[in-house]
Amino acid sequence: MYNRFKNIPVQPRCKILNTLQTTFNGIVCLYQFWQKDTMYGSSIIFYGNDVCEFTDKEIEHWIREFQLLIEKGSIVKVSRDKLSPYVIVSFNFLEI
Repeated sequence: MYNRFKNIPVQPRCKILNTLQTTFNGIVCLYQFWQKDTMYGSSIIFYGNDVCEFTDKEIEHWIREFQLLIEKGSIVKVSRDKLSPYVIVSFNFLEI
């Protein structure tokens, strides 16, 4: 796995089901499928320096434009933490 993605924070009680290294909009990223308690979801994780020039709205727009990626009507949550070098975009939340 790409060295910059070695120490991605994982929330308590969250189980990573699958991780794929890929590119999105020409930017290297990870695509993860996860489960937390009774919720399934997907996330695209960017290295913060690679997307620092883009706003959260611009990144959300990228995700929404890729119709094969996102379920119709899905909420898109862009998370930036000053203590973490990653920008995490979560979507396709499914309650089980």
